[in-house]
Amino acid sequence: MAVSLDHCRDDEVVPFEHLALNAVRMPSARVVEHPAGGHQFVGLAEAIAADACGT
Repeated sequence: MAVSLDHCRDDEVVPFEHLALNAVRMPSARVVEHPAGGHQFVGLAEAIAADACGT
């Protein structure tokens, strides 16, 4: 199973820098930066799900 790390730049709960920290610990993971969506990935659920399913 492939792992994808998604993070929004405007997340006010988890600092965006955590994406890079996690990517170092999981070098085979796909890293996806979203410009907006906040901590709850507002408006991105369908796109993230489609990406996870490979569609």
